[in-house]
Amino acid sequence: MPKPEDVKQTGLGDCYLQAVLISLAYQDPGHLKAMIKEDRDTVTVTFYHLTDTTPRTFIKNDIMVEKSLPVGPGGTPLYNAGELWVRFIQKAFAVFAEKYGKYGDAYSPATGKGYAGIAEGMEFKLYGVFYGDNRRGADRIETSYSAGEAGLVTANRDTIELLLQFKGLDATRAAANEFTAVTAGASLRHHLARTKDLVATIPQRAQMPGDLEAALNGLSSRLDPAIEEEQKAPSDPVASKPNVVQVITQAKDLTKSGGTVDAYRNNATIQPLFQLLLDLANAGSDQSKERRFIYSAHAYSILDVTFADSGGRPMTPRLDRLDEDLTEISATESKLKLRNPHRANAPNPTADEAREQADTGEFTLTLAEFLRNFTEVDYGWVKKG
Repeated sequence: MPKPEDVKQTGLGDCYLQAVLISLAYQDPGHLKAMIKEDRDTVTVTFYHLTDTTPRTFIKNDIMVEKSLPVGPGGTPLYNAGELWVRFIQKAFAVFAEKYGKYGDAYSPATGKGYAGIAEGMEFKLYGVFYGDNRRGADRIETSYSAGEAGLVTANRDTIELLLQFKGLDATRAAANEFTAVTAGASLRHHLARTKDLVATIPQRAQMPGDLEAALNGLSSRLDPAIEEEQKAPSDPVASKPNVVQVITQAKDLTKSGGTVDAYRNNATIQPLFQLLLDLANAGSDQSKERRFIYSAHAYSILDVTFADSGGRPMTPRLDRLDEDLTEISATESKLKLRNPHRANAPNPTADEAREQADTGEFTLTLAEFLRNFTEVDYGWVKKG
């Protein structure tokens, strides 16, 4: 039976697909297994695409491919190093996308050929391809963040509601044999903007040593041009945006061992900034053996969430009285478990060698850390077949 740890993304930028596979392997592994039918030399994978009729509906489409899988020098797997079921789905999906587009013509037409055609995408747009008309809903919501993090939970009511649905706490959906899969990501634009807000408000909340004040003043002067540059051309390579590159370079310098912000990383006021600067320091990449937190423009799967109050006591917020329960949820005591499709590259803020060796890509964040560093949440609400 498919398992989340079976997925191992490599060089192809299809994290959106791999993150959804992890989520479905966790919540509906039987569906993934049923999608794949193997013969001696071929494998057939079932997807769904939209009809041309009105109203448009999804119809089943069986994609047959040879069992042979692409390898590099020395037999190293290309495009994905996961278990066979993952690689078969990826190969068949590349064929499907060439005919119908990555989303079964639900959002856009076909845009490329072969594996290159499935690089980059959005997780929420895939659920129709995997479930057809059993997809009840799918979308992307943005998390809300303000420096100081006061009211962080109540400002993210929609995200909390979504996490409760993910936990199966919507009785109506549970009775209908429906579930909600959730993935998360972040945009560089939001990381830049949140860093700007933190830098601007830290002097109001903490006494700063002179070296830190000077460093943040220097960073502040570069953030506005970088934000403007990123807003104008979000899809362009990071290396083509000189103001963004300057911020990334400074973020690396500030967070390196002995760097100005690194020296204060355990300070409660500075720690959020340290994390966001690590996000910026790795912008334009989705893997690194250096200090890191999370990567922008990369999809992660959510595997679990546990809510707790300010005393650390477990609690189960109720959807029918969510506005009341939101005030009891602690952003620092509640936790989420996530998985990086790389099966590696979990947050490692100090590049700890032992942590690096034990890295499986699975990690836990507080709810506050999640809402701070992840700027968007994708979901698919589907009915099990």
